[in-house]
Amino acid sequence: MYREYFDSPIGRLEIRAVREGVCYCGLVGQEEPSHRAHKIVCPPTFERGGLALDAKRELEQYFRAQRTRFDLPLVFTTGTAFEKRVWSLLTQIPFGSTVTYGELASRLHNPRAARACGSAVGKNLLLLFVPCHRVVAKNGLGGFSAGGEANKRRLLCLEGTTIPKKGENRL
Repeated sequence: MYREYFDSPIGRLEIRAVREGVCYCGLVGQEEPSHRAHKIVCPPTFERGGLALDAKRELEQYFRAQRTRFDLPLVFTTGTAFEKRVWSLLTQIPFGSTVTYGELASRLHNPRAARACGSAVGKNLLLLFVPCHRVVAKNGLGGFSAGGEANKRRLLCLEGTTIPKKGENRL
C-alpha cells in the first residue's frame, strides 16, 4: 500500500493506493463511519510513491486548473453493489457540470432512490477522483461530507460551475 499527502485548497488530503489503483482520498482527520471502515480494510503499513504519488500529481494539476479529468485506475475497497454503481456513475459527471440526487437516481433507472443515492454519495472514499461535489440538491447546493458547504462551493467554483442558490430549482 502506498500513501501520500497533499496540502490542497480544501485541506490536507491523504491519498492511498494499491498496485491496482487509487483506493482512498480524503481529508486528514475526517472520521466518517465509512472512512473508519476503510481503515480496517487497508493494511497499517505504507510506502511512499507508487500510484499514490501519481494521484498526488494529478490533484496538483487539477487544483492548478490544468486537469479536468483523472486518468488513474480506482479501486473500491468497501461498499454495497448499489453504492459502487453510484460511485461509478459519479465518475461520468463531466468537469464543470452538476446533477441532482434525483437525476442521479434516474440515471440508475431507479427514480425513487434519490435518498439512497445521497447516502452512497456521502460514503465516497475517493474524494475528487469520484466527484461527489458535483451532486447538488434540487433546491440548492446540498451537503458535503468533506469539509462542508464551503469546500463544495470552492470545488465547484474551481470548475467554473454555476452554483445553485438556496431555494433555486435547477430543473
